[in-house]
Amino acid sequence: MALANLLLAVSCTLTTGIHQATPWELRLAALSDILHLGQRSTLLQRSSFVRNLDYLIKFRVCSAYPADAPFEVLLNEVTIQKELEYKSCFEYTGDLHPGDNVNFKVAGLASGSFTIDKLPQEDATLVLVVYRHDRASMALSFMSHVFAKLSGPQVALLDAYQGTASSLVEIQPEDEEESAETLRFNSVMALDEARYKVLLHVGNHKEEARI
Repeated sequence: MALANLLLAVSCTLTTGIHQATPWELRLAALSDILHLGQRSTLLQRSSFVRNLDYLIKFRVCSAYPADAPFEVLLNEVTIQKELEYKSCFEYTGDLHPGDNVNFKVAGLASGSFTIDKLPQEDATLVLVVYRHDRASMALSFMSHVFAKLSGPQVALLDAYQGTASSLVEIQPEDEEESAETLRFNSVMALDEARYKVLLHVGNHKEEARI
């Protein structure tokens, strides 16, 4: 109570005019400043170790849909790619959230939509491939894949073909003609860092690409 009365007296004295502080009042003011500084320091320390972790999510969208007209791709209602051509891809590195819809339009008309269910809690590359649902309709289907966080390269082989012909895919190092390995459709393979040839066999026809 004595301390409260003293502080009240100091306050009243200071509000009435110029006042020459006594050594005791100066010590009280210094003690008050130290207490407030300690409180501010504690708050700063408590907030300094709480921070948001920002993961780098690369969202790669590819079209395996055979059509002359390109897709317009929207994330919810915002266009993120004006023209996505057949056999082409693009990458989006903006904000993504679970529940976001990736919408596809052709000539301004809605064609299909893919909903992002959940996102990995680490740096990752998400791949979304749009392709034709079947040969009898124009409907869209989607395949998606999340590449694991590995130090080396990876290859995902997704089958978007709707025909009846059978095919075989092989991969081999560019400088080794006798060491080809067969790739399974809808699978992922981790590779050593190198240049590779990918061979597609359809009957007697063969196509080659390099990665």
